[in-house]
Amino acid sequence: MQTLARHFQDVQTMREIIILAKIEQAKREVKHMPTEGKVHAQLAYAYKKLYKLYLDPRKQGKEVSYPFLIRFYTKEDVIHKFTQAAKKLEEELEILENYCPDESWIYIEQAELYRELEEPLLEMKAYQKALERDKHNLEILFHLGRVCFLNGNKAEGLKIYEILKRMQSSRAEELIGWY
Repeated sequence: MQTLARHFQDVQTMREIIILAKIEQAKREVKHMPTEGKVHAQLAYAYKKLYKLYLDPRKQGKEVSYPFLIRFYTKEDVIHKFTQAAKKLEEELEILENYCPDESWIYIEQAELYRELEEPLLEMKAYQKALERDKHNLEILFHLGRVCFLNGNKAEGLKIYEILKRMQSSRAEELIGWY
């Protein structure tokens, strides 16, 4: 078991080094083109990779069968790295929101981040912004309905359920399971 734990740690370290190098490269590009949305998107993507590296798989509903994994993801330094990377991603998404305000994907990324940070009200606001920009996107609508149910906003969740049902989306029945 120690060999497996050591191998996991080595792989995590290699992945971290690669991602940190990508972040440094993206930061250099931002310095050359500070108002270019595409460059900030690359930096945001790198920060997303970094925080996902430190994200406890149990927060994503995945089963963790090895005790060393639980110990790894609950170590104070890993939690700190996760928090710092998530904050950096949040900052880059805010920058992108200013430079590309009509892009729904930015708000979807924010919503996913807030879900993993266990910030349901911010998640709901992000999905609402995404839906304002992409009104006919059934996936955004589904996720907004799910968050409404989770936040106790059942009336709004039911409205979204009815919309999905009217549009004959298979997601309507899945959504009502969150009621």
